[in-house]
Amino acid sequence: MNTNVAKSNLHPFKQLQLPQAIFKFGGSSLANARSYRKAARIVSQQLSANDLVVVSASAETTSWLLTCCQDPLQRTDYLQKIRYHHRAIIRDCFAGDVQQQLLTELEQNIAWITRQLEFNHTNNLNEIVAFGEVWSAKILCYLLQQQCVDASWIDARQYLKIIKRADEITVDYQQSKKYLFELLKSRQGRISIVTGYIASDCDQKTCLLGRNGSDYSATILAKLTATNTITLWTDVAGIYNFDPNLSTNAQPLAQLNVGLTKTLAQLGSPILHPKTLEPIAAQKVRLTIASTFSPNLPGSEICLSDSYNTNSVITHRNRLLRFIIQANSDLEAKRIANSIQLRQKNTAEFSLLLVSASNQVALLCSLDCRDFWSAQLSQLDASLALPTEVSILALARENKSHHYYHQYFFNRFIKASVNHYQLYALEHADVAIIERTEIDDLATQCFAQWSDYTRINAVFLLGIGNVGATWLKQSNELSRTDYSVVLKSNSATLSVIDGATNIIDIENNPTRLIELLKYSPFKNKVIIDATASAAITDLYNDFFSLGAHLISANKLAASGALARLEKLSEKAQEKHCLWRQNATVGAGLPINYALNDLSSCGDKVTAIRGIFSGTLSWLLQTYDGQQPFSSLIEQAKALGYSEPDPRVDLSGQDVLRKLTILMRLIQAPKTLQQVQHTPLLPENFLAGELEQFWQQRDEFDHWFDAKWQAANSRGKRLVYQAEYDSERGSQCALVEVPLDDPLAQVAPCDNIFVIQSKWYQDNPLVIRGPGAGREVTAAAVQSDLNQIIATIS
Repeated sequence: MNTNVAKSNLHPFKQLQLPQAIFKFGGSSLANARSYRKAARIVSQQLSANDLVVVSASAETTSWLLTCCQDPLQRTDYLQKIRYHHRAIIRDCFAGDVQQQLLTELEQNIAWITRQLEFNHTNNLNEIVAFGEVWSAKILCYLLQQQCVDASWIDARQYLKIIKRADEITVDYQQSKKYLFELLKSRQGRISIVTGYIASDCDQKTCLLGRNGSDYSATILAKLTATNTITLWTDVAGIYNFDPNLSTNAQPLAQLNVGLTKTLAQLGSPILHPKTLEPIAAQKVRLTIASTFSPNLPGSEICLSDSYNTNSVITHRNRLLRFIIQANSDLEAKRIANSIQLRQKNTAEFSLLLVSASNQVALLCSLDCRDFWSAQLSQLDASLALPTEVSILALARENKSHHYYHQYFFNRFIKASVNHYQLYALEHADVAIIERTEIDDLATQCFAQWSDYTRINAVFLLGIGNVGATWLKQSNELSRTDYSVVLKSNSATLSVIDGATNIIDIENNPTRLIELLKYSPFKNKVIIDATASAAITDLYNDFFSLGAHLISANKLAASGALARLEKLSEKAQEKHCLWRQNATVGAGLPINYALNDLSSCGDKVTAIRGIFSGTLSWLLQTYDGQQPFSSLIEQAKALGYSEPDPRVDLSGQDVLRKLTILMRLIQAPKTLQQVQHTPLLPENFLAGELEQFWQQRDEFDHWFDAKWQAANSRGKRLVYQAEYDSERGSQCALVEVPLDDPLAQVAPCDNIFVIQSKWYQDNPLVIRGPGAGREVTAAAVQSDLNQIIATIS
């Protein structure tokens, strides 16, 4: 056992060592002798002196004691069941004097309970029920002592004080802290076993904290002692994303935030009661749910802020009773809901309150609470329908907003699978009340379909201009089933989609885009950047941080600041994200693949020259001196070959970026500034406003024609050449080449890449083909997507 005590836990006023950790063992974790020994082993191995252990009654002891109090006909049978259950545990765990002492105390307690019940002392009901926790505390305490652990046990009624005001029960934290510290002061250096579920009022009468009250006891203790580590030990390995008894594919969640946790408790999850988190809401606490059967597994950690996961849970409950109250207004619905919420505090049994947009108030409860709620609701000044038996199915999620995919899937599933239902929305869940008594099969089907939905390869298309819109059209024609486009966007709007269905349009801004990506439920996310936006490339680091794969038709990141590019590449590698950029150079031509293959096979590229712009290729190969150069520029724009502002192409900046990208691919990491760059037209024509550019058309037409005529007279052709040479350097410029040069022989719009390397020195490798046009660029995007899908699948 670890006996070290942190100095930071020294209470300054009492000179009191406070606990570093609190463990709580539920009834299922103390179900038999083997379970008690397992719990004792976990405590002795993991806790230190002064730490606290909260215990529930063993197995079904609390239910058995309540039955004894409430059903005289079964009293004798259940008392015998309680006696045999605890005698078996005591005899299996102990021997000698300790065994005899515990057996004697057990018989004395049962005799006292029998007398109380025979004389119908109903005022002692709480005290009778409290024996379950007392027996658990004694057994675990003696087991630890038997293992040479210095332990003692505390009856929580000695310190935990309850204030009763009207129908509300609250904890008197001031008095409770005072009494608790006195108890702990006398137990320094020990591990203390504390009874859960029970407390006392100002008259020293026993009070019960309700079902799952032992969890509540543990978090109350954490608040009183400022302990920041709580572990709730159960018989399951944490909180699952579905009922593990119904599906072998159900998985425990490593982390979940407090919003999802509270919602699951509200929906009737047996793991946590809604009240459990209240005491530690303002406290930085690490709360973990772990399994005594697998104590070395991490369990599920409850984060009081956002967790690193974006978890969703399918949960359901069968055989519930539904009461419906129809309010006449929103104000009346709120009044009714508030009144019901006050009454909910009076019962520890499950109940769920839902309010629809049509001001219909629905209350769902366990079947055995019919009489209680019938009486409570009859006191309301409202129209109450006869209760009906129903079940509930819910998709609960971590995020409060951006849950469009969750809601779309759930609504679609319910509409396709159920005839009679009502849909409601909670802050962290979509809930369906289904008019059936049993829905295990339906819930299992929902979980299976949700699992399939989240496993799709989800494509987020950013930019639906020339390239993006063309790729989307081509993709739809392919009718592929191995990925699904779930979002398309332009500069103003994010459109959440499912195939041809538009789910919702929301305003586009970087924050919303990142949140939508983060909180989407898909395990495989592929982003296509078909924009030319610097603002989008600024988000690349966030994309990789979210684990998204990326396809860039946008050249800005790959040709931008070298240090930034290296950091982005490192982030992608760190997060195991694929980043494909085939569409940045050569449209659909495999230039990127070729250079990568040469490098990976040991070759060394020494020079690359070529025509990298399909737009400039078309202009220069089409010009014949018969029409003004400016007229060709207008035609290129109309055909979709050029940018809306043709100066972007004529400046040669696009070619400059492509050359920079290729140089970096062959490990010649240059910056834009290190390449000699001359625009196709002199810079004075390209400056100013676009209107001013067109006003100068006669001048630049004359300038260009003179250049063309001069080249033609020398038997040469004008090309806009990009060139990298390991010895001579790099440049982008309008040059003359002989007619037998490969660059002079390309067709309009073609790109050509002439590659010299160690292996291709005398006879260069030539890659040639269409280098402009939305169709071939979109095809390059599809090629990158095919590569990513093949890899991640």
